[in-house]
Amino acid sequence: MGKSVDVGVWKAGERIAIEIEMSPSHALENITKDLADGWDRVVVATADEKVARKIRHEVLENLAEEYESGRIEFIPVGFGPGIKSHRRV
Repeated sequence: MGKSVDVGVWKAGERIAIEIEMSPSHALENITKDLADGWDRVVVATADEKVARKIRHEVLENLAEEYESGRIEFIPVGFGPGIKSHRRV
Protein backbone atom coordinates (compact mmCIF):
# COMPACT_ATOMS: atom_id res chain seq x y z
CA MET A 1 0.00 0.00 0.00
CA GLY A 2 2.86 2.49 -0.09
CA LYS A 3 3.03 5.25 2.51
CA SER A 4 1.61 4.42 5.89
CA VAL A 5 -1.22 6.48 7.30
CA ASP A 6 -1.01 7.78 10.85
CA VAL A 7 -3.92 5.52 11.89
CA GLY A 8 -5.84 3.05 9.76
CA VAL A 9 -9.32 1.85 10.72
CA TRP A 10 -11.35 -0.90 9.10
CA LYS A 11 -15.03 -0.70 10.02
CA ALA A 12 -17.95 -2.45 8.35
CA GLY A 13 -15.92 -3.04 5.21
CA GLU A 14 -14.80 0.58 4.95
CA ARG A 15 -11.13 1.51 5.11
CA ILE A 16 -10.59 4.85 6.87
CA ALA A 17 -7.24 6.65 6.96
CA ILE A 18 -6.72 9.10 9.81
CA GLU A 19 -4.07 11.76 9.34
CA ILE A 20 -3.02 13.76 12.38
CA GLU A 21 -1.77 17.11 11.13
CA MET A 22 0.02 19.64 13.32
CA SER A 23 0.83 21.89 10.35
CA PRO A 24 -0.39 22.20 6.76
CA SER A 25 3.06 21.57 5.23
CA HIS A 26 2.53 17.99 3.97
CA ALA A 27 -1.18 17.53 4.60
CA LEU A 28 -2.36 17.73 0.98
CA GLU A 29 0.37 15.29 -0.07
CA ASN A 30 -0.64 12.86 2.70
CA ILE A 31 -4.35 13.06 1.84
CA THR A 32 -3.67 12.60 -1.88
CA LYS A 33 -1.47 9.55 -1.23
CA ASP A 34 -4.07 7.99 1.06
CA LEU A 35 -6.78 8.31 -1.60
CA ALA A 36 -4.42 6.99 -4.30
CA ASP A 37 -3.55 4.04 -2.06
CA GLY A 38 -7.21 3.02 -2.00
CA TRP A 39 -8.44 4.26 1.37
CA ASP A 40 -12.20 4.82 1.19
CA ARG A 41 -12.13 7.91 3.41
CA VAL A 42 -9.52 10.22 4.90
CA VAL A 43 -10.17 11.91 8.23
CA VAL A 44 -7.88 14.85 8.97
CA ALA A 45 -7.47 15.50 12.69
CA THR A 46 -6.06 18.87 13.74
CA ALA A 47 -5.61 20.53 17.12
CA ASP A 48 -5.52 24.03 15.68
CA GLU A 49 -8.40 25.66 13.79
CA LYS A 50 -5.97 27.85 11.80
CA VAL A 51 -4.16 24.73 10.55
CA ALA A 52 -7.50 23.11 9.70
CA ARG A 53 -8.60 26.16 7.69
CA LYS A 54 -5.35 26.17 5.66
CA ILE A 55 -5.59 22.45 4.91
CA ARG A 56 -9.29 22.70 4.07
CA HIS A 57 -8.52 25.55 1.65
CA GLU A 58 -5.86 23.43 -0.11
CA VAL A 59 -8.23 20.45 -0.25
CA LEU A 60 -11.01 22.57 -1.77
CA GLU A 61 -8.60 23.90 -4.41
CA ASN A 62 -7.19 20.50 -5.33
CA LEU A 63 -9.56 17.74 -4.19
CA ALA A 64 -12.98 19.42 -4.16
CA GLU A 65 -14.80 16.43 -5.65
CA GLU A 66 -13.45 14.04 -3.02
CA TYR A 67 -14.24 16.52 -0.23
CA GLU A 68 -17.77 17.16 -1.44
CA SER A 69 -18.42 13.43 -1.82
CA GLY A 70 -17.52 12.89 1.85
CA ARG A 71 -14.28 11.04 1.20
CA ILE A 72 -12.32 13.73 3.10
CA GLU A 73 -13.45 15.14 6.42
CA PHE A 74 -11.98 17.19 9.23
CA ILE A 75 -12.30 16.72 12.97
CA PRO A 76 -10.92 18.94 15.72
CA VAL A 77 -8.81 17.34 18.39
CA GLY A 78 -9.02 19.27 21.63
CA PHE A 79 -6.51 19.20 24.38
CA GLY A 80 -7.89 19.56 27.88
CA PRO A 81 -6.28 21.42 30.76
CA GLY A 82 -2.75 20.27 31.44
CA ILE A 83 -2.49 18.24 28.23
CA LYS A 84 -0.10 19.55 25.64
CA SER A 85 0.83 18.36 22.19
CA HIS A 86 4.40 17.17 21.82
CA ARG A 87 6.52 17.68 18.77
CA ARG A 88 9.61 15.69 17.94
CA VAL A 89 12.78 17.65 18.42
